[in-house]
Amino acid sequence: MAYTRMFFPGGNTCNGFHSFYQYVVPPDATRLFIFKGGPGVGKSTFMKKLSEDFSSYSLELHWCSSDPNSLDAVVLADYTIAVMDGTAPHIVDPRYPGVVDEIINLGEFWEESKLVKNRAKIIELTRMYQAYFRLAYLRLQEAGAVWNEITEYFRDSVPDAVLRGLTGTLKREVLAAGIQPAGGKNRERHLFASAITPGGVVNHVSTLLEEDYRVLALGGSPGTGLHGIMDSILEWAREEMFPVEVYHNCFLPALLEMLIFRPAKTVILDASGMVTNHEQLLARVSDGRFFDLEPEVDRGRRLQFNGEIDDSRERFNTAISGAVGFLNLAKQLHDELEQFYITAMDFERIEKKYGEIKNRILEYIET
Repeated sequence: MAYTRMFFPGGNTCNGFHSFYQYVVPPDATRLFIFKGGPGVGKSTFMKKLSEDFSSYSLELHWCSSDPNSLDAVVLADYTIAVMDGTAPHIVDPRYPGVVDEIINLGEFWEESKLVKNRAKIIELTRMYQAYFRLAYLRLQEAGAVWNEITEYFRDSVPDAVLRGLTGTLKREVLAAGIQPAGGKNRERHLFASAITPGGVVNHVSTLLEEDYRVLALGGSPGTGLHGIMDSILEWAREEMFPVEVYHNCFLPALLEMLIFRPAKTVILDASGMVTNHEQLLARVSDGRFFDLEPEVDRGRRLQFNGEIDDSRERFNTAISGAVGFLNLAKQLHDELEQFYITAMDFERIEKKYGEIKNRILEYIET
């Protein structure tokens, strides 16, 4: 049965832009078409059209964290055929040129004289656009400092025995679901299910879970041990050679947001809501358990720093909102920048190129 799953292969984080584009398709994919060209040349439109024309196939749609309505990649999952935006900040170049990877330069279809005529404005907009991104990342760095502060308030506040017991419970749940070791090189895959975007935090977790998936949700503030548990489960899965999809925290990618054991239809999810709100998803889950670490926090520690914790959470949210505001300003400039390129493009020739790529994909599917 065909499905459509959605991801973010890159994200705006407290460490700047973070890329997992190397996990969109395996290195030995059937074919990877890498698009090059400026803003507004039609890369996302090209990919959206492909996703519509191949909607009867199982698809992976990889969205852009800087514009959540724009596609960065489309993958025909059963055939490991993909089209991808290979431009900055997630520059992708061929690993196996001509054998697997192929560059499609949409810049071939613009009328350069029209761009040169607007040279000064294009350069000015590009510089301002980049400046807004730097400001957004500064706000995210501020939020990162506050995150570390909150972590210190809760560090070592939950007994080790509680954390070990919960880790063991989660392992037993995964084993009971029938997980089996898997051979091959691609047992583990890393992506984002959520992203901090110009429109706020967007998540596509619901597209990754089928109705009969069992969701094991964890709650707890930074520092309570929640993320240590997630790390321990991932390390265990590696040791046992279990196939696992690894989804990282969209704010702090060193932390994990979700582990999906697809063959066992089991998910371990950070549902703390510090960055991404999963309340609507959890309300729809028919098979699941919620493990909350907050009641296990040492009461004296919580009372000691109660005011500071509330204040730091407010500062964290303010910093995230500030970052979103700058990302939104950057997107407005990017939209303006795109117009210069749109008016310079020969879309009839791009439409012809689209037909060529579509036919080649069909040939790969049939062989």
